Amino acid sequence: MIINATGIVIDHYGDVLMIERDDTRTLAPPGGAAEIGELPTETVAREVKEETGLIVMPVRLVGLYYLPTQPNDYLSLSFRCIMRGGEISTSDESPRAGFFKTNPYPRPMLALHKEQIQNSLVHQGGPPYWGTHSLPTRLRLGNILLNRVIYPWIHFRRRRRGLPPYQPPPRWKAHVSTIFRDERGHVLWTKSKDQEEWILPGDVSMPNEPPWGTAVRSVKNAHQINMRLTGLSGIYPAADSATIALTFVAGFTSGQPLLINGTETDFFAVGQEPRSARHQHVIQVEDALNTAEEIHFRLMIPRSIVPNS
Repeated sequence: MIINATGIVIDHYGDVLMIERDDTRTLAPPGGAAEIGELPTETVAREVKEETGLIVMPVRLVGLYYLPTQPNDYLSLSFRCIMRGGEISTSDESPRAGFFKTNPYPRPMLALHKEQIQNSLVHQGGPPYWGTHSLPTRLRLGNILLNRVIYPWIHFRRRRRGLPPYQPPPRWKAHVSTIFRDERGHVLWTKSKDQEEWILPGDVSMPNEPPWGTAVRSVKNAHQINMRLTGLSGIYPAADSATIALTFVAGFTSGQPLLINGTETDFFAVGQEPRSARHQHVIQVEDALNTAEEIHFRLMIPRSIVPNS
């Protein structure tokens, strides 16, 4: 999975910052691929600066868009941002940059990018939008053309100009966890018969599966629970690898946790988790219950088990 971040920046006239993409020649909000050891909020600020010259500060995650394209699937994080300085300029990846009106939207422009902007304009806080977007046949053919013809040509042009070779973006592995709370506010933890540590319910995303799909699948398969996701509490890239964790919050809709194939489950009060609880998951629970921020972003340092004090 390739992860990128897009910045939605609006000026005092209500116009939206867009670039003309060098590869598709369509207009789109600025953004680009996440790098290892970088928070999504840092990704969007860096990419907007590189592509438009503007210094921005992301203030709210407003959307997650999953594209099950080939040969790589994409997860795009869309942020509302505010301007903090800089002057508009162009780059090799953005031969045109500026603020555009959205009624009507400028052309040519992909429907996905229009949706990212529109969802951002109406978002008033709370959980971000998330959804899967399959490309129509025409755009799937265009995606094949991009990967087989246009990108090789761009790479050749870079060599001719003496620029550094293109470095493909990291392919990320997504670990998804879900936080359930009972009527007492205690959180559901699980431990399989071949594990020594307690963990939150969850799994690694499968190919062509969005993270929210992983959350629903893993809990239903492991505990026979039908659930409804109510929010996203945190996104945690690893500091040293292309691994990212996403934590969703959910409520029960039917059923109760079951013991399946020797899996042990129990509810623990926050701060009273067992000593063998996975340290990173303890942090994710604390973040989910901290209402000071809607969504938490932090790098996760490798550390499997930390004794509770």
